[in-house]
Amino acid sequence: EPALQGGMLLGASGGVIGPGIFAAYVAQAYAFNLTAALAFRRYGLLAPVLLRLAYYLVWHVAYGNFLA
Repeated sequence: EPALQGGMLLGASGGVIGPGIFAAYVAQAYAFNLTAALAFRRYGLLAPVLLRLAYYLVWHVAYGNFLA
């Protein structure tokens, strides 16, 4: 997944990923994975799975429909 999303970043930045774009991607990915890990520790295996599905629902399904 990061390789596919990184391609979008590369295209959006004109072929060069600067340190600011890279830092923003790392911060967002770290925050999401930390949230998933904390949800797993507190609520079990189903919690991070549902968290990821909710993320996909918002960004890939609902938001994607507005772009098409």
